[in-house]
Amino acid sequence: MKQLHLQPLSNLPWNVVAIASPHPDDSAISIGGMIYGLTTSRLRTESHQPKIITIVATPGYRGVTDEFLARYQRCARSNVARWLGIEPNFIESLKSDESCFRDAIAQRLGPQWEAFGHSGADLLDGVLKTALRFTEVTNEANVLGQTADELEFLALADFYKNSEYTSYHKRQVAQVLRSLRSTNGRGLLLLPHPESDEHKTHRLTSHLFRASVSPDDDWDIGFYYTPWRPLTWSTSESQIVVFPLRHADLG
Repeated sequence: MKQLHLQPLSNLPWNVVAIASPHPDDSAISIGGMIYGLTTSRLRTESHQPKIITIVATPGYRGVTDEFLARYQRCARSNVARWLGIEPNFIESLKSDESCFRDAIAQRLGPQWEAFGHSGADLLDGVLKTALRFTEVTNEANVLGQTADELEFLALADFYKNSEYTSYHKRQVAQVLRSLRSTNGRGLLLLPHPESDEHKTHRLTSHLFRASVSPDDDWDIGFYYTPWRPLTWSTSESQIVVFPLRHADLG
């Protein structure tokens, strides 16, 4: 017989909850309510202040149409600086020199640059579309109550383009996870379901993060369901269900 254990969010035992988001919008679409519940529970108690971190695995540039980019081209260019940590005045100085602008971005991204499209202008468009997705996920985090340092935008472009992960990607993820654990203590890592999710990138992201976790890091791992996962119940799966009761129950 399955049992339902009620646990107020403020009593959860983890000091950090990390959510692996395959694309910039997946965490908000899938468990945005849980993220908001966790961040707001911090406002009602001083005894437990867990970090709630969203780690975005891919740039998600295919989710932005050419028409949308054309409409928000200026916004995209200004947000490239925020995303890549480039001095905004330097970006502004290159606005009339497309070639130098592209070269500066390519130098900053290194080998990842070639994975933002196919060639030439397509690569730059991929970067600008990614900058818009970065703005999107930054705004999501703000709405959900996360602080500025609770977002890790990995944007692994070649993982996204080639639909496979390498030792390089595992090192990138492992570095982030290790840093979170070393500064925050015991953690919960939430991943898309690795088998039943019908979106290939979601499944690959789950496998990538699981392959990147060191046994010494002592992460507890749980799975969340995205809209791409059929709503079926399996008796062989352990289910974690989070839903609101009264406001006091969430405290």
